[in-house]
Amino acid sequence: MRVAKRGGGYRDMDAKVDKAVNMVNLEGRANLVSLSGAPGGVELLTSDETEANKVHLKIVELKRRYQETQFELAALLWRVNEERLFTAKSLGGYGSFGEYVESELEFSIRKAHMLITMHWWYSIEQHGDQKLLQGAREIGWTKAYHLVKVIDPTNADQWLMLAKKSTERSLAQQVRAALNAAGKTKGRRVRATKPTMNPLPGMNPDDPEPETPTTEEADARGFVVQDLSDKPDASEGVPPPSEEQVSEVMAQDEKWTTWSARIPKESKGVVDEAIELAKKLAKTQNSGWALSLMAQHFLSFSHDKKTVMIGEWLATFERNTGLKVIAVDPQDEQVVYGQELLKSVEEEEK
Repeated sequence: MRVAKRGGGYRDMDAKVDKAVNMVNLEGRANLVSLSGAPGGVELLTSDETEANKVHLKIVELKRRYQETQFELAALLWRVNEERLFTAKSLGGYGSFGEYVESELEFSIRKAHMLITMHWWYSIEQHGDQKLLQGAREIGWTKAYHLVKVIDPTNADQWLMLAKKSTERSLAQQVRAALNAAGKTKGRRVRATKPTMNPLPGMNPDDPEPETPTTEEADARGFVVQDLSDKPDASEGVPPPSEEQVSEVMAQDEKWTTWSARIPKESKGVVDEAIELAKKLAKTQNSGWALSLMAQHFLSFSHDKKTVMIGEWLATFERNTGLKVIAVDPQDEQVVYGQELLKSVEEEEK
């Protein structure tokens, strides 16, 4: 009989204990009993607890099968991306891998890239190293993805042990701490390869790839491209960090929070452009930091009177464009900005 263990997994009872459990269940006892002679005693399950145990073990089994499915999915997504199978007419002839994922599979392109990156490292770059691949399967695909940035055959035991003891968030922090300690701003990313130029029957790539696509071109077509800014050595892993280094990363994380909002589609371009300009002016690559600076700038010009607020906005618009503005509030049909300009126009027309 299998009995669930706290934290996942199960243990097997020996025949003696299994028989005693069955007797307890048949007799309908309500309390736990202990078998004498066993080290520390053996705790038996009541009928209610036995049912809870069965349900939990079913969940554990489904979780295991889910993880296996994700690894299979990663391998297939790698092929779809690498061989440009998304261009097949039977699939709709998509122009990019991202379009295919979001339209046909209905999950985020980010998850697809994570799965591809995981498969690329453990199965392609490491040639299916069984130790690494088995370890990745044991810890699950999300943790395995985080370890892509640091793990290799020489440090696999250390990182896999940490992964088994850590939550996903904690493991991600440890990986960041290790990269910081090693002086690496980024980990490994999938290397772009030349796509197949002999498409399968039914495929019709209208726009063949150049020999070496640029980052912008590759991103537009849905490829995951290795960032060569710091030229990481794909064969060199990063050792696990010290407790002090992890504590530093955790302390920094405490200073940040996640915030999201829905905006109209027509406004997204303006927001993106504003964030990029703020990043350039602040010399940062962090969109969240740029957004906070934009909010501070806005508040510095805010006022509790509507007319003053409108005046600040339109005066800035005039300075930036060289245009002159007359603004009318349609609710009360009153001119709220540009009164002097309006008077001068009226005088000229007389």
